[in-house]
Amino acid sequence: VLVLMACHRIRRSYGDTGPHAEWPGSWDGLWFEEPEFSEERISHLWREVASVFCAHANVFAVDLMNEPHAASWGTGEKR
Repeated sequence: VLVLMACHRIRRSYGDTGPHAEWPGSWDGLWFEEPEFSEERISHLWREVASVFCAHANVFAVDLMNEPHAASWGTGEKR
């Protein structure tokens, strides 16, 4: 069994009420959320996860954030 670790939510709730409130709610579409979940904090958390799980031969990849729709790749900008 191969394992891909993926993050689909940074926060438990994105507004409204309840633990599974409407998503994406206030999420701006990036793989981090300032100020509570800064880019540095998310990077640190992924390093911790990787140090525990990525040594296993069946963990082959991680996905920082599933479908970060507001990100621009390869432009040097956060958006």
